[in-house]
Amino acid sequence: MLEIIAMITMLIDHIGLIFFPETPYLRYIGRIAFPIYVYGLTQGYRYTSNYKKYMVRLLSIALLSQIPYSLAFVTLRLNVVFLLLFGLIALWILDHKKWYISLPLVLLLTFLSHYCSYGYYGMLLILIYRYGKPFAVVTLHLILNLIVVYLLASWGQFQLYSILGTLIILVAANHRKIKVHRTFYRYFYPAHLFLLFVLEFLRYGDGYTRAVVEVFIK
Repeated sequence: MLEIIAMITMLIDHIGLIFFPETPYLRYIGRIAFPIYVYGLTQGYRYTSNYKKYMVRLLSIALLSQIPYSLAFVTLRLNVVFLLLFGLIALWILDHKKWYISLPLVLLLTFLSHYCSYGYYGMLLILIYRYGKPFAVVTLHLILNLIVVYLLASWGQFQLYSILGTLIILVAANHRKIKVHRTFYRYFYPAHLFLLFVLEFLRYGDGYTRAVVEVFIK
């Protein structure tokens, strides 16, 4: 169930961002997706028997997604799967290395997260989900959102709605699960980005081409 909610709300978010930027309600709905993906990451980390394989899989999806992500959103930033990968590595380091080794490495990963979608916010939310107790996660997530509103007013106002994702997790996590094929779930991200890029190109034509040239060439 959570996987389906994450995919649908992410798709709504990206459709709103690309095709209906003047309609904020689609973006509000889209804020639900990221906390669910973070929850999935931390649960995967908790139960995986092969950390290396998990990291390699995330890296492959991140690399596969980067070109359609950059084209769909006309950006040079790294896509969110790179952020999830950095978060996964940070969790492993924190749990398996001495503090004097883990601290500088995690700070480095946090710095690198700045160049990814969701940036520092995303890395902090990963840490909250990993180390916070279930109901404490709601409070900590809300505090994080309020801090972001204070620091980044326009983007932060959107992020306030992401608390809905955390609340949905608390309600739905222990209910009967609707199974989604693993391959479909893992590769939905790059596949939907490629489709959105094609539709964007068909809709905006020369205007889209000029925007891409301005970002990638200049």
